[in-house]
Amino acid sequence: MALPTTLFYSPDGRLLGSHLGELSNASLARALESFDTPASSLNPATSSSRKLPCPASATC
Repeated sequence: MALPTTLFYSPDGRLLGSHLGELSNASLARALESFDTPASSLNPATSSSRKLPCPASATC
């Protein structure tokens, strides 16, 4: 038996949180609001130079 799992990562690759089980649109929106991300960390010019510890396609 498998359960859907949602993982929340910071722009620098740190695991911020997780949710085990189905996640509705409303629950996802509420979860994302809980991660107060400064606008500067969303700037592609600064975040693109960072190397993530695990590629998105890998199972780490």
